[in-house]
Amino acid sequence: SHTIAAGDTYWDLARKAYGDATKWKLISEANKDFKPRRLPLGATLTIPPAAK
Repeated sequence: SHTIAAGDTYWDLARKAYGDATKWKLISEANKDFKPRRLPLGATLTIPPAAK
């Protein structure tokens, strides 16, 4: 999991979590309640394991 901070994007979180920013959709799909362009500060995102 990850607590959203100012400036966080799915792209950057995917790069940190998976070493590949293009996997940002994994995070987006696991967090359907959040809009990618409006991540609420302080909310907790689920960071799923990388697909094999």
